[in-house]
Amino acid sequence: MATKDVSVVLTHGAWADGSSLARVITPLEAEGVKVSAAPLSVTSLADDVAALNRSLDRTEGAIVLAGGPPMPVRS
Repeated sequence: MATKDVSVVLTHGAWADGSSLARVITPLEAEGVKVSAAPLSVTSLADDVAALNRSLDRTEGAIVLAGGPPMPVRS
């Protein structure tokens, strides 16, 4: 499967927001990968599940879902 045939949906950890994934999103987009960060509110598990489901519903085609706490990237 080519990268243009798949969309990546990222989720952030509890002590972050979607902007923390910019260092992952930017290089993926540069390679032509369709990528988005699910807008999790971190107010409750139910709210986060609902937000993730909305993100997945808006995403077309095959999906790679990746999540976890973002790790600091040092240059």
